[in-house]
Amino acid sequence: MVKARRRNTTPGQTRPQRYDFFAGRVLSPVRAMARKAQEITADKLSERLPIHDADDEFGHLAGIFNDTFGRLEDSFEPRRSNRICASMPSGLSARGAIA
Repeated sequence: MVKARRRNTTPGQTRPQRYDFFAGRVLSPVRAMARKAQEITADKLSERLPIHDADDEFGHLAGIFNDTFGRLEDSFEPRRSNRICASMPSGLSARGAIA
């Protein structure tokens, strides 16, 4: 009869606690990206997610999000310009000069 090897465990620590610890460490970059992404609103589209290592999966994911935020920012820019011009008194351009 062959006995199964027992893995070393910290006293008082159960397997689910160990898995939760490791899952928490692995997923912490995803949580950080999600928090930062929630802070980026239509008024803050120039902000981007930090990329710590562009060569790993999380860096690649952050880069994709940043590209998406860039496209959104580009699509919002003409609307902002039109809104600014529309709010100017007639006869004034966006720069404040008389047209």
